Amino acid sequence: MTKINKGLFKTAIKGTGGIMLSIANNLKCSREAVYKYCAKHEDMALLRDQEKEKILDIAENSLFRQAKEGEQWATKYLLATQGKKRGYVEKQEIESTHKGEGFKLIIESPNKNE
Repeated sequence: MTKINKGLFKTAIKGTGGIMLSIANNLKCSREAVYKYCAKHEDMALLRDQEKEKILDIAENSLFRQAKEGEQWATKYLLATQGKKRGYVEKQEIESTHKGEGFKLIIESPNKNE
């Protein structure tokens, strides 16, 4: 098993998207060893988080490109997730339990896209 150090970790994390198994494979160690290493070294955990953000940026860029190209599914998804403050909400659910009795309130709004 490889003894992990910061230099090896920095090299091993590149291009993994922060996926622990990929990092472990690059280091030739167990996934658990990577978890423990990140728990012990906060700066390396932050580096892993930054690597994960790169993948999200790529996915978000792809989504925006699809919406710009007029893909209806991408437009609908963006409006449903990021357009809520503008009223693009299909339904809202509120759940609560009070003294053992639960209730669910569903508020539906007309879809502005239809």
